[in-house]
Amino acid sequence: MVYKGGEEVKKLSKKEMLFCKYYKEGVSAEDAAALAGYQRKGYGNMLLQREHIQAVLQKTEVSADDEILEFLQKTMRGEHGAEDMKTRMKAAELLTKQRGVLIPQEDGGVVIVDDIGKGETK
Repeated sequence: MVYKGGEEVKKLSKKEMLFCKYYKEGVSAEDAAALAGYQRKGYGNMLLQREHIQAVLQKTEVSADDEILEFLQKTMRGEHGAEDMKTRMKAAELLTKQRGVLIPQEDGGVVIVDDIGKGETK
């Protein structure tokens, strides 16, 4: 449990955070649960009934996520005075983790997912 302002708040698991992210993006509850890694049918609706998940979904502070992503992107590109390569590489690493571009394999290797341009037609 995490306490904020004297109020007890349950901390979300990584899967619950992903579920909330996908659900806020407009994905159905069932699909959001599947994308987050839940395998049980009907689990998306069960997640929607939890108070701590409802509290997160009702927040309108989506812009904070966008601001963080924008900051990381600019840092990775060397803007914001981030000339040092170590800082830029760390920003790139955080972005790839957030987007799920690098997928760890069971043998300890990494698979790079190249999905640039998929689904876009011009």
